[in-house]
Amino acid sequence: LASDAGYMVFMVLGGFHNTLRSQTQKRLNRELRDQAPQRWHTLTDVETDFQIPGGITGAAGFLGPRCTPRVLVVIKKNDKRLARLQEWLNAAGPSVLASCPTLVIDDEADQASINVGDSASDPSKINAKIIALLGSLPKSAYVGYTATPFANILINPAVEEDLYPRDFIVSLPRPNDYFGAETVFGRDRLDADESDAAVEGL
Repeated sequence: LASDAGYMVFMVLGGFHNTLRSQTQKRLNRELRDQAPQRWHTLTDVETDFQIPGGITGAAGFLGPRCTPRVLVVIKKNDKRLARLQEWLNAAGPSVLASCPTLVIDDEADQASINVGDSASDPSKINAKIIALLGSLPKSAYVGYTATPFANILINPAVEEDLYPRDFIVSLPRPNDYFGAETVFGRDRLDADESDAAVEGL
């Protein structure tokens, strides 16, 4: 849908483990690239995280307005990988980036993306890299997904450049085949007194 709406570049931050990144790449290859190979150009693959394709000077060729295939990058939340991606984007130049609508999807958005540094002026490395990435893309949208969003909604909304979900928060319905901690460990029912206390505490 985003591609049909005009987004040209899709960056998926696939956790910080190789297994999750590879799994996400495999699924997107199957659901997007393999369905319409002429429409998609992938800069990463199942085995390989982001490497600078065709040399640093080739960025404008991938991202310029004459480049019709959509660009897909599935990258780990890794300091060096994100720095490499930023270097490649910067090489395209501000005019190219300004004409390149980009969707950044943060998978497991509570993992590494949250600023756990001492303050907003001294953020943790991955948080700083993601904010810098978004700052270098004038036409970009950021969407975070996670099954455990508690850290995300506790980000200080007063820090405008941080990743607080200021536009919308949507609770997605749980799929029938979802297998989470509650399935494994169960959950005790609240008795009447505990239930009343929980409601009063809201």
